[in-house]
Amino acid sequence: MPVRRRMRHLSLATDWDTYHSICLAPERTAWMINALGFRGRVNHYVGALWFYELVGAGFAYASAEIDFTGTALFSSTISHQTSIVFGRDDDPLHSTTITHLQLHRGHGRDDREIIRDGDQPRLDVGPGRGAGDGTDDHLAVARQRLEPHHGDGEFDVVVPVPASQNLAGGVDGTWLTDLEGVPRLNRAARDWTLSYFTALKGYGLDGAASLSMELGNGDASVAAGIAQRCPAGDAVMVATPALQTNFSPASLAFWQQPIRT
Repeated sequence: MPVRRRMRHLSLATDWDTYHSICLAPERTAWMINALGFRGRVNHYVGALWFYELVGAGFAYASAEIDFTGTALFSSTISHQTSIVFGRDDDPLHSTTITHLQLHRGHGRDDREIIRDGDQPRLDVGPGRGAGDGTDDHLAVARQRLEPHHGDGEFDVVVPVPASQNLAGGVDGTWLTDLEGVPRLNRAARDWTLSYFTALKGYGLDGAASLSMELGNGDASVAAGIAQRCPAGDAVMVATPALQTNFSPASLAFWQQPIRT
């Protein structure tokens, strides 16, 4: 793009939250500003929505509990085994089965305890399988749907509530701005901004970065202490949408950390 006129005291401002920043390579954005002939200082807004780290609040995994009952038949063959099947009610063809052979390891331990301990570490492997925690002849399982599968002999794996085999108790929590994370800027924002100002410098352009006091995932609770409040006491929300923060010590501690670094 030929430059016919250079505007020495004029430039464009950029914003991390908009498509010309977060969706484009930083070098391309810097190139466009230079190619258009802008030579003034470039002001970059670090953003209000996506520059920070997130922390979960109020989440809870759905869970179920399994009891091992009866007496197991121990064998080295595949016929004597217990299995726990994880899947979805609406997708029965795609499931994960964790199988454990009923092998006697002695040492005076109860047979149900041996099998429970054999299944427990395998529940902790791989995404989407589940997490296990056991005591005595009892195993607690978190995540996914679980179905009992009977082994040979008189040994059963049972769900204590026969009316339902579904995991229960899951809670969709809320993602909030991590007020304690250091550095405050997440990896994507840091890398993009560094590359952007490096590219601007390569064109001989000055640049400045700024932070407002808006947080897209800000904690609006009174306990967090960072929300600006209306006369009626409700938190101030701006149209971004974002929470307008205040000048309390908790809020200042968050905003001043990226300035110091």
